Amino acid sequence: MDIQKTSTPSEPSVIFTKNVALYSAFAIFALKCYINWRQLQVLARSSSLADSTTKGARAWQSSKETVMGKTVKSFWIFVATINFLCYDGVTQLWTMVETYQTRYMPALDSEFWRSSLFLLVCFLVYQAFDALLSVLGRITFKEYAALPSDWKWNELILDVMKGRPIPAVLLLFAVNVLTFKAFGWKIQGNFPFFVFMAQAISPIVLYPLILRSRLHNLASLEPGSLRDAITESAAEIKFPLKDTNVLTGPLESLEQGVQLLDWPFKTNVAVHEVLLERFTIEEILGLLASRFGNWKLRISLINNTFSMIFFGNMFTFMLMFIKDRSTYEDFGFVDQFPMMAGVVLFSISMALPCSTYMYIQRNMLSHTNSFAPDKHAADNGNLANLQAALGKIAELQQEGPIDWLFSLYWNGEASISERLTRLEKIAREKVGKEDVAVEKEVKMELA
Repeated sequence: MDIQKTSTPSEPSVIFTKNVALYSAFAIFALKCYINWRQLQVLARSSSLADSTTKGARAWQSSKETVMGKTVKSFWIFVATINFLCYDGVTQLWTMVETYQTRYMPALDSEFWRSSLFLLVCFLVYQAFDALLSVLGRITFKEYAALPSDWKWNELILDVMKGRPIPAVLLLFAVNVLTFKAFGWKIQGNFPFFVFMAQAISPIVLYPLILRSRLHNLASLEPGSLRDAITESAAEIKFPLKDTNVLTGPLESLEQGVQLLDWPFKTNVAVHEVLLERFTIEEILGLLASRFGNWKLRISLINNTFSMIFFGNMFTFMLMFIKDRSTYEDFGFVDQFPMMAGVVLFSISMALPCSTYMYIQRNMLSHTNSFAPDKHAADNGNLANLQAALGKIAELQQEGPIDWLFSLYWNGEASISERLTRLEKIAREKVGKEDVAVEKEVKMELA
């Protein structure tokens, strides 16, 4: 029988309770509403300037619809979470899967197959809910949340690598649980090894899969002035350049048009075909200088290390959750305590409250580190090129003003406008230092 026999005795839980999950869901929804309200206030203050031109008005309207779309999506996620918790949705799904397996799959009546089938059902429910959100967003805001033309596995994996709590914890932890059950290993008593495997899945398995989805869109850049300039820039900073490529396919942001790729070490420079058409060589080199700064300062390594700590804490909280029998009882399980159902329960009820603090801390670190590569590029003589490139990106993407808290929470990285503001400050400081140096030289000559 699929029962977690070694779970701890039933004692009242203080942290992992249904009431805590309900109040936490409301608190997080209120936090998102406050952050979005701040962004709407910023947009309202800039509306008078935006109305002066048709292009500015279109950008302002697009930004407003994006914020409102995030609010609507957060509301429906909040409603779905409350209903799932109040009506014991996970318990009902588990009972349905158990009944189906007993009736139609008696030969596979084992904990491993039942957990696998349950995970598949939860995955389908998750995808159906995500599609419903897209439809609602499409109906409410015509230019927001268009339905995807084709769905790919790497998109889900990309969600995991970005650290979104629900798909990340559900996929990584569930795969680990299934692995242990397939080999007949006991999770109880092997927690250090279990956490180590969960941590190893992300960089060893998922990252190469994401990278593969990008590498198949690569072609070698033809010899020319741009290729020579990239080779020269790489030599100046001692970057181990192996090849220079042209990247095709969809692009999340023009700022991602210049990337460092390859596995396990990023030794290839990839320039998206859109940048080759719309940007000058100097502007591309400015963006590349920022990427080289990221590589030189090991910013990605710092962010990934903190992400591993983030996932480690999430796995620890989940282990505490699934080994507490009273938690299962509070969420509707009385006679059995299936571990896979506990994983899904945690992902729905406790993933967001347990991860929000670490999520904000990680985003604060990533947001702060976003400026360091730009400063490195400016210090190495690429200030004007980088300013020109970011300015063109802001113009092409019609990016409006962004509140710092909104940018920190939703993006985790500094926006283009924030980076331009910081570069302008660096430029003023540079001019000031040059003026002081000239003044000193004049005084020395007069003396």
